[in-house]
Amino acid sequence: MNAKPSSDTILVVDDSPETLSLINDTLEQVGLTCLVALDPKQGLHIAQKMQPDLILLDGVMPTMSGFEFCQTCKIQPELRAIPIIFMTGMSDSESIVKAFSAGGIDYVTKPIDTQALVARIRVHLATAKIIRSAQSALDQAGQHIFAVDRSGKLLWQTPQVQESLERYNISQASGPTDWLSTTFWPAVERWICELDRNTQETYSTHAGTVKSAALGNSSLNLHINGQHLHLDILLGGGALGTNPAPFQKTPGEANANEILIRLHANNDRDDNHILMNAFGLSQRESDVLIWIARGKTNREMGHILGISPRTINKHLEQVFKKLEVDNRTNAAAKAIPLLRR
Repeated sequence: MNAKPSSDTILVVDDSPETLSLINDTLEQVGLTCLVALDPKQGLHIAQKMQPDLILLDGVMPTMSGFEFCQTCKIQPELRAIPIIFMTGMSDSESIVKAFSAGGIDYVTKPIDTQALVARIRVHLATAKIIRSAQSALDQAGQHIFAVDRSGKLLWQTPQVQESLERYNISQASGPTDWLSTTFWPAVERWICELDRNTQETYSTHAGTVKSAALGNSSLNLHINGQHLHLDILLGGGALGTNPAPFQKTPGEANANEILIRLHANNDRDDNHILMNAFGLSQRESDVLIWIARGKTNREMGHILGISPRTINKHLEQVFKKLEVDNRTNAAAKAIPLLRR
């Protein structure tokens, strides 16, 4: 096991010994631990082994370009979250766009202004720590949260999401095909890409008929062989559903490319059993109560359950009567403790 240095660790990947020496001396003077690599492949090996807090990367190297290096990091789960700052002598717009497209978080030109570089490093280290703390808090809180980019590709997920999706994957398996890769993630990608069109589609897969609907541009409902998953956008991509350019960055938003989504894990069969036994509810009444506990409106429940808001109101009347309450808040207050247990 490799002991990680107590100070922030910066990996510098550059084929110039002079540049490596300059940056190494600069970082050590400000109390940062510096790791160096003259070759991109060596840099990848060090990154995988040491998990640095930030990578400084030359854009042009002989065996592998910095852009290729960055793209390789971003597809590896253990390296994906590490911020990468490009260093290059090229200052043209095409190179800058290429660096950011590859996954870089910043771009500095050579010759290096060491004071400005240290300032940029400090800012990105602080931001990365905040992001890691937030993700750690989500993990510890047991939240079903994951993030995708603007094309719907997974960026990260909490352990709870991974566990729930793997459970679905096993339950839907009808052969060697992976349900997540053939059904779930393609549906998420289609949803994200079509947010501004509010479409409803039905298509078939090996797992059965799947219906998906973009609800108010911020929710997705998937019906899978009699079961259902519900996804809500929590944050990201601007004002979804209201902004004509839905992925514009909004003030105060750290990353306009990251869309935060909550997964309502489908333990509904168990939840239905709990509520039906506790309150003497019918199957449909327990469905309605579950979604009340999840904070859904009648309109949203209508989309999810495939029934009209008027029918939901009729079920609500019976739910209130059986729970001996007079409003949704009190009904949810009775249901939530049972569902949590």
